[in-house]
Amino acid sequence: MSPDARLLMLSKIGPPLNPSPVVARPRLFHELDDAVGGSVCTVVAPAGWGKTVLLGSWVERRAADRPIGWLSVGPEENDAAPFWNYLLAALRAAVDEDTCPPLFSLSAPRGRGADGRVFVALLVNALSTLPVPVVLVLDDVHELHAPDVLDQLGFLLRHAPAQLRVVLAGRFGPQAALAEVRGTGRFREIGAAALAFTAEEAGELLAGAGLDLDADRISTLNERAEGWAAGLRMAALSARAAPDPDEQVAGFGPDAPFVADYLLSEVLLRQPPVVQDFLRRISVCRTVDAALAAHLTGADDAGRLLADLHRRNLFITAVTPDRAWFRLHPIFAGFLRGRLERSDPGEARRLHQAAGDWLGRHGHHRDAFWHAADAGDWARAAHWFDRLWLPLYLGGDHSALAGMVARFPDDDGPGGTDRRAVRALLHLATGDLANAVRGLPAETSGPSVPLELVRLHRARLAGDVRAARDAAAALLAAPDPPVELQALVFLHLGAAELWAENRPAARRRLEEALALARGSGRQYIMLGCLSQLAAVAGGQNRPAEAANIARTGLDLAERRGWTHTAEAAMAWHVLGWSHYLWGDLDAADQYLDRAEDAARRGGAAEQATIRCDQALVQAARGDVGGALAALQEARDIPAGARSPATFATLIGSELIRLRCASGQPDAAARLLAEVAAPDPWPLPLLLAKAELRLAQGDPLGALDTLRPALSGAADGFLEERIQAFLLAALASARLGRSATAGTLLAQAVRLGRRERFVQPFIRVPVAALLAAHREPDTDLDEYLETVRAATRTGAEPVAARSGPRPELSAREVEVLRLLPGVLTVPEIAAELYISVNTVKAHLKSIYRKLGAPNRRTAVRAAQSMGLL
Repeated sequence: MSPDARLLMLSKIGPPLNPSPVVARPRLFHELDDAVGGSVCTVVAPAGWGKTVLLGSWVERRAADRPIGWLSVGPEENDAAPFWNYLLAALRAAVDEDTCPPLFSLSAPRGRGADGRVFVALLVNALSTLPVPVVLVLDDVHELHAPDVLDQLGFLLRHAPAQLRVVLAGRFGPQAALAEVRGTGRFREIGAAALAFTAEEAGELLAGAGLDLDADRISTLNERAEGWAAGLRMAALSARAAPDPDEQVAGFGPDAPFVADYLLSEVLLRQPPVVQDFLRRISVCRTVDAALAAHLTGADDAGRLLADLHRRNLFITAVTPDRAWFRLHPIFAGFLRGRLERSDPGEARRLHQAAGDWLGRHGHHRDAFWHAADAGDWARAAHWFDRLWLPLYLGGDHSALAGMVARFPDDDGPGGTDRRAVRALLHLATGDLANAVRGLPAETSGPSVPLELVRLHRARLAGDVRAARDAAAALLAAPDPPVELQALVFLHLGAAELWAENRPAARRRLEEALALARGSGRQYIMLGCLSQLAAVAGGQNRPAEAANIARTGLDLAERRGWTHTAEAAMAWHVLGWSHYLWGDLDAADQYLDRAEDAARRGGAAEQATIRCDQALVQAARGDVGGALAALQEARDIPAGARSPATFATLIGSELIRLRCASGQPDAAARLLAEVAAPDPWPLPLLLAKAELRLAQGDPLGALDTLRPALSGAADGFLEERIQAFLLAALASARLGRSATAGTLLAQAVRLGRRERFVQPFIRVPVAALLAAHREPDTDLDEYLETVRAATRTGAEPVAARSGPRPELSAREVEVLRLLPGVLTVPEIAAELYISVNTVKAHLKSIYRKLGAPNRRTAVRAAQSMGLL
C-alpha cells in the first residue's frame, strides 16, 4: 500500500447511506443490469434526480452477484494522484487480492507532471487478469474538470478490458473522457427521462413517508414535479409538518418549504453571476432559443450558454430534435421568476413585453399572447387573442382556447363581447346549453363572427334548420370568409338537417363541408363531418357503409387524441348501433359505452339516443329490468334536437314492447293509452301496438295494426320494416295461415340480406318459423343460416350473481354509485375531484370484482347484489 493510500477517507469508497424510505425501482435495476453488459454507462440528470440513491440501492441488491467498487468523486480529485489513489482503493475494496495480485502491487502516479497514461496502461493490464468482471461506480463525476485527469480517465475508458465495467454518475458526464466511447456499442446512457419517478413510484415514496394520498393527488403532484425525486421528498417533508397535508401537497411548487432553499443552494448559487443573471432573465419564457435569449439578456453567446446549460443538466431540457429550443423545469423556472418578480417587478413586466414582441414578430403568436397577459398588457393580449381564437377553435384545440379566455380579467376590456361568445362556443362544443347562453348580449352593434357561430351551433343542437340557415347566411355574407369557416358552417348546417331527419340535404351539406375541411387541412372539422356522415348513412339503412365512415373518423380521432370529444361521440354511436343490428352485442356494448363517454351532459339528443340504444342492447341480452331503467333515464333527458313529441313516442314505443316482453300486457296497454300518438301513427308505435295485440292473444288485431307498415305507407328504418314483416308472419302463423307466414318471413329475409341484419330476427321470436322455412333462392342460404344460428342462441335473462358480495373500496363505491346515471367518465372525475385516469382505474377494478365486462353489466350486477 502506498503512503498516500493510508490518507484516504473511507467514506468516499462505498455508497453513501440512502435516505429513508427508499423506493425499489426494478425497471431501472434491469436497465442498469443491461447497461453494465457494455464497458461504459452514464447515469446523468439534474440535482436531486435520485441518481446516487438508485445506484446505491442497485449496488446493495447486486453486490452479492458481482464485485462492485464505488468512488464518490469530489473537487479534490482534480489532482491525478488522489484521483487514482481513490480509484485503486475502490477497486481493491471490490476484489480479493489473491484473485488479482497485480492490482494490489500498483502505485498511483505522484504529482501533476507524472505520466498518468503509463499508470493507466498498467491498470488495464492488471484488470485483464481478473477471473470475473468488476463494476466501478464513479459518482458525482461532474466534479471532474482537470484536463490531465479527464485525459487519463478517457484513456482508461477507451482501453478498458472486458473485465472492467464503468458507471459514471453525475449531473453531467465528462464529455472529454467520453468523446471516443460515445456512439459505440459499448456505451449506454440513462438520463433524466428514465430516472423520473412514475406515479406509482411517487405513491410508494409518499406512502413510505407516512402520507396517505389518493391516486389523483399523487398523480397531480408527480406531474407538477415531473418525476423529480428531491421535489417529491421535499413535498413529503413539508406535508408531514403541515396542519393539512392534503392542502400542502396541493400547493406544492417553487414556493413550497425546502424547495426554494434547495434550488438556491444546490443549483443557482453554484453558477457564476453571469449565468445566474442569464437564467433569471430567460425564466420568463416557456421555451427559448438562442435568438430570443440574446434579445432578453444581451448575451452575444446565448446559444453557447444554452447548449452548455443543457449539457450540464441544469434543469433545462431540449424541446426540439435539433436542440434549438429549450425549456426550464417548471419548478426551477417558477423559482427563478419568483426571485425576479420580488426583486424587480418592473423588470419582470419589461421582460415579458420584450419576449412577447419578439415572439409575435417571429410568428409565435400563442406565446406572444401569454407574455402579453403575464405583463398585464390586455390590449396587446386582446390583439393576439383576436388572431388566434378562430384557428384554435377550428383546429379542436379547445382546452388551450379556454385557458386563454379565462386569462382575461373579469371586466370586458377590448373585445369583451366576442370573448364571451367564444366562451359560449366552448360550452356548446360540450353540449352545455345552459352555460352557453349566460352573459351573451341580445343585440350587438356590429357583425360578430363568434356570436353568429353561437347562434348557428345552438340552432344545430335544437334541430332548427331555419335558424341555422339564417346564422349561416350571416357568416357567409362576410367578404371572403375563410375556407375553414365555410367548412364549419356547412358542418353545422348538415348536422341540423340530420337531426331534422332531412338526410339527403344533410349528406349534401356534409360532403361539401368535408371537401372544404380537407382542402384547408382542418382535421377536427373533418372528424365532425365523418361522424355526421356516418349517422346519415346509418339513417339511410346502410350500416356497413356507416361503420366504415365511422371507423375512418375514429382513426383520425385516435391519431389526434380526439376520441373523447363530442365530435367523436356520433362515430362511436354509429359503430355501436351497426354492431347491434348485426347481432354482435359485445361490440355494441363497447362502442356505445365509448359514445356515452364522448358525449357530454347537455348534448341532449345524442345522449338520450345513446341511452335508448343501450337499453335495446340490454333488452337483447334478456335484461328487461335494466333496459326499462335505461329508457326511463333517456326519457328524463331533455330531447333537445328532436321534437319532444317524436322522442317521447320513440321511448314510449320501446317501453310498451319491453312490458310485453316481460309478460305485463296490462301495463303495456296502460302505457299505450297514455301515448299522444300523431296521425298517421309512426312505425315504432305500430310495432309496439302489434306486439301488444299478440301478447293479448289477438293476432288479427296485430295484422290489422301492421297494414300501413306492410304496404309502405308508414315510413321508418329498415330494421323496423323487417320487424313489421316478422310480427305479421308470427301473427299469420298463429292464425294457421302457414303459407302467408312463409311469404312474409321470406320478405323479411330478403330485406335483411343486403346489410346482414340479424337483430330483428332475434327481437321478434320467430326461431320456430325460421327453422321450418325453406328458401328457394340459394343465394340466401348462408345469410339464413347465420340468422337461424343467432335465433337459436337467443338472449338469456340476466340472473343475479351468486356467491358473497365483493369487497369494494370506499372510492370504488363512490364511483359505482354514479354509474347508473348519465354522467360520463370525465364528469364522474369532476364530480369526485379525481382524474379521468383514476376513474378508469377504479372502473377496471369494479368490473373485475363484479365479473362484468362493461358499465351496463356492472350496474346490473351491482343492483342484483344490493350494492346499488
